[in-house]
Amino acid sequence: MNSNWPTLPLGELLELVIDHRGKTPNKMGFEDFHNSGYPVLSAKHVKTDSLVNLDSMRYSNEEMYKKWMKVEIQAGDIVLTSEAPLGEVYLLDGSTKFLLGQRVFGLRPNKNKINPLYLASWLASPKGQALLYARASGSTVLGIKQSELLKIEVDVAPEIYQNLIGINRFDIIKKIDVNNAICQTLESIAQALFKSWFVDFDPIKAKIEVLASGGSNADAELAAMSVIAAKDINQLDELRKTNPDAFARLARTAALFPAAMQDSELGEIPETWEVKQLKDILELAYGKALKKTDRVDGDVPVYGSGGLTGYHSQSLVDGPGIIVGRKGTVGSVYWEPKAFYPIDTVFYVRPKANYSLNYCHLVLQNLGLQNMNTDAAVPGLNRDNAYRLNVIAPTKGVMNIFKEIIQSLQSSIDVNNAQSASLESLRDTLLPKLLSGEINLMSEVVT
Repeated sequence: MNSNWPTLPLGELLELVIDHRGKTPNKMGFEDFHNSGYPVLSAKHVKTDSLVNLDSMRYSNEEMYKKWMKVEIQAGDIVLTSEAPLGEVYLLDGSTKFLLGQRVFGLRPNKNKINPLYLASWLASPKGQALLYARASGSTVLGIKQSELLKIEVDVAPEIYQNLIGINRFDIIKKIDVNNAICQTLESIAQALFKSWFVDFDPIKAKIEVLASGGSNADAELAAMSVIAAKDINQLDELRKTNPDAFARLARTAALFPAAMQDSELGEIPETWEVKQLKDILELAYGKALKKTDRVDGDVPVYGSGGLTGYHSQSLVDGPGIIVGRKGTVGSVYWEPKAFYPIDTVFYVRPKANYSLNYCHLVLQNLGLQNMNTDAAVPGLNRDNAYRLNVIAPTKGVMNIFKEIIQSLQSSIDVNNAQSASLESLRDTLLPKLLSGEINLMSEVVT
């Protein structure tokens, strides 16, 4: 850090420390947490600059919240994990009333002494993390006590530095958050489209309903167009006038869907469509073993069934690709836009002719592979069992238009993810240089 900056113990920079170490619902006179109410922030939900594992979030009712949170959190408070894992940092915006669990600290900076954005940035920096770990203890689980945490010497930069460092870093974080939100929306659109076309058969059923009520074939086509474009008849009429080319493309898409159903081993499916087995759609190829010591060099992501496990200098599969958990985390499905290395606890996907990688990705996400564990000791996915699963295969025309739409969505997702990765790299390289004075923001401001 900049040797000209003074240091102060963290305790002298805080107005308040919230420490619920040892608190449990039982000790507070309650049976357990709930499924709704005030969200409970525990260490497993806090990752530096983001909240994760929200699907496993627990909640408290009003009575528990008031008894537990004698002092409520507010905007500018910092949540710091005390153990399992140690040192994750998240700045609260005050929009949600969280109940803080027993493995996190709530830190309220004294804004007259330090900018909360700067303090959060400093705690997340390599030096901040190193000092946290230096004062941690524990043989099994590494953690830090409040008394040791408050002794950590924080570099207190001049106010203008604090403001610029904090604002620059959190502007990057906000952009990453926006990109992630856009990607989640695009992924939801892809999932919704897959379900509408290949699970619920909405365009086909729209045609059938119109014809059954005495409507014309033209009316049936308009009904399918309405479902596909999520527009009512008036909006379709407006589209016809303002953008005839788009209207014509939509009409051609609707015409690809049949207006009748047929019986199959899966029940009624669209006429001219087929029931195939997964082995006819794709190949689940085995990953290749790689020693842990080999996963250190290079920038090629290495995937196991639990997700990203490291990096390597060489790839086994050119991106984009799909990774499916084989051992351990059974049936997990990951999309990787770049070249990657799948190890032997996973399969990677090779689509068969006429089936796009994006279609295979959505099929695999909707097959319930996570429920197909066949091994007692170590959870495992049997490839032959997966291959026997039935899949509804549409006509080539429907498949081609679906591929075109999904590839467009996926391209936008990949662009946003690539930008986020660049921003994360910028954040992680810029912060230490700003804090050390290697990048002199004072001179930049003066200039």
